Formats: sequence, C-alpha cells, structure tokens
Amino acid sequence: AFYKDVFVRAAIRDVGPNFNYDPLAGISRKEFRRIGIYSPDEFRAEDQIGGTYNGVKFNLSEAIDIPNDAKLNFGDSAALNLLSAIVFVWKMMKDIQAFSGSVLVCEFDKKFSGQTIVASRTLNTKFLGEKEQMDDTLFNDEFRVFTDDKVEARYLLTPAFMAHLRELKIKFAGDMGVSAAFMDDKFYLFLNGAKNRFEASIFSIPPSLEDAKRIKKEISELLSII
Repeated sequence: AFYKDVFVRAAIRDVGPNFNYDPLAGISRKEFRRIGIYSPDEFRAEDQIGGTYNGVKFNLSEAIDIPNDAKLNFGDSAALNLLSAIVFVWKMMKDIQAFSGSVLVCEFDKKFSGQTIVASRTLNTKFLGEKEQMDDTLFNDEFRVFTDDKVEARYLLTPAFMAHLRELKIKFAGDMGVSAAFMDDKFYLFLNGAKNRFEASIFSIPPSLEDAKRIKKEISELLSII
C-alpha cells in the first residue's frame, strides 16, 4: 500500500504535477474489445496514469493477461474428440494474441475520419481495410498497416512517427511487439510484453531514489510518442 499510494504516486507527480494515478483503474474491456487487435477475454487493467501532456489528454495503464487453462481431453467419442481438438486449437490461437503490457490512449491533434491499424508482425490477424505498404522498409519489416483510407494513413504515419514507434518497440516490447490504432479521434498504443513496472514485494529491497528515477524515466519515454 505504501509503495503504490505514496512512493509511486510521488514519482508520477514529479513527471507531471497535475497527473493523477489510480492503481485500480485502467482501460475498459469494452474499449479494448472495440479496437480488436488483441484477445480481450481475460485481463485485468490497473495502474492508470491520466492527465495532460504537451497539451494532449492521455491515459496510460497496464493490462495484465489472465491465461486460459487450455487442456486437450480425449474420450470414447470421435465427434467429441474432434470438438475437443477444435476448442483446444481455438484457445491456443487466442493465447497467441493475448496481451500483457502497457496501453496508452490519447487524443490526436490531427483530424481524421477513417480507421488505421498498425499491427505487429508477431500477430497473424487480418484486420478490416486494405493492407498498405509504407515507404519505410524497416517499418514494413516489423509492422503491417491496415486502413480504410490510404491517403489518410500516410498523413497519420509520418516518417518521424514510424521511426519513433520502432524505437519504443526496442525499448519496451522486445519480441512481443508493438501495435497501434487510429480510430474514434483517438490514438492507441499497445506495448505487448512491457514489464509491470508498478509492483513491489515485501521481500524486495525497500524502494530507493533509483527506483523513482527509473519510473519517471520510463513514463517520460512512453509519453514521448505524444
């Protein structure tokens, strides 16, 4: 209770004096499901930071996956065995697309009317809209872009933005990947695999000034995409 309510809260306010922090709040299941990039079935959202950064309203939270216990059970019936196998594969595919990491939601200062999805190549999902190849070959190696307006997609995905997205992947997500969405006048950033940075154990070393500096640095780097 001390670590989150006092220590973490103080570190966050040192990044932004007007930021608010709620360890029990986070992105809603309804909003997460509407975007449709990752499996929305079982996760808990927590550690929400909200406020205004560089004139842009944002919410940054963590969504922690609750894994399904997928088991393959065989019986005497061939039909039931086939059904069990189908359910097992379906659950495994859902787990491949499961999400545990950081979610940034913010207003977007550019006006747009369509929907553009930037999906990590670690995902095999086909999204609505046509697939678009961007001019950045390094970006294309790591991301797939689906959009219902190709002109708008290039307006949103500037060269600097694409480079910054790749940098955030290297810093925070590693092999799990980064995905993003432009829809409903908002920008969504998903860092799948980003560590749970706000947890402490009673068996761990007491929080130090170095821990506070690390939290401040990571939050500032995440908000730099704004």
